[in-house]
This record gives sequence, structure tokens and C-alpha cells, in this order.
Amino acid sequence: MSCGPIAQASCEQAVQVAEGTLGAGHPPVLSVEIEAPSAQMTCPPSGGLPGSHVCGVIAIVTTTAGATTVGLVESAGGWMWSSLIR
Repeated sequence: MSCGPIAQASCEQAVQVAEGTLGAGHPPVLSVEIEAPSAQMTCPPSGGLPGSHVCGVIAIVTTTAGATTVGLVESAGGWMWSSLIR
């Protein structure tokens, strides 16, 4: 697990959210890397947030089936899923 630009306590919750986007019965998770998004990387509206916005962080979740990149945004309740980035 790599936390990149966010603190360890915040990172653990972000990792749980990122893993949760894979759905039940997903292949075993090998690693999760939290990274700052590029300036051009936007997340579509989600969780009641209006309009497209820059993702707070991206999480690259690597499983035995390959890697999935997940956009996360931070709200008052912590990190939440925003989008899958292909």
C-alpha cells in the first residue's frame, strides 16, 4: 500500500473505498497505490457533487486480474468513490 499525498489515517479509509468499488467476489487485491491526479484528470459528478471536478486522488488497485484506476474525492464524511478511470 502506498499513500502518496495523503496522511496514513486518511489513506486507510481511501484504500477501503477504492477496494469496495471492485464489488463482491473481486479477485484478491495485491496492492493499492494512492497518487495525486494529473491536472487534466476529472471525475464526473457523484455523491451529490455537481459538475465535473478534479479528482481528489486516484487509487490504482492491482488484483490478480489486473489493475483498475479509481477516482476518489474527499467530502466531510471522508473519501468517497467518484469514478472508474480507464
